Amino acid sequence: MLANRAACGLLASNSIILRSSGMQRYIPEHMRSRVNAFQVAYSTAVCSVFAVGVGALGELLDYRACITVCGLAAIITSILFIWVRREHVRKIFEAAE
Repeated sequence: MLANRAACGLLASNSIILRSSGMQRYIPEHMRSRVNAFQVAYSTAVCSVFAVGVGALGELLDYRACITVCGLAAIITSILFIWVRREHVRKIFEAAE
């Protein structure tokens, strides 16, 4: 489990560093601050909504079931937003090189 968490942390760190640098090169300079501000505000709002939603789900389901449902939702979301749209995502990651 420790090796699994270390690998996930390393991959996530590398992914966000590449994505951030790619976004900085991909987006025109006059739009960067707006996009960054929107991304921060959107991420904060989504995290807040999901924190309340998962807390409510935790009141209804067992802890293990709640984690399973949230994990499956994260996997499905990743597949839909990254794997299915990989040609669009590739442009951003390749801009970081």
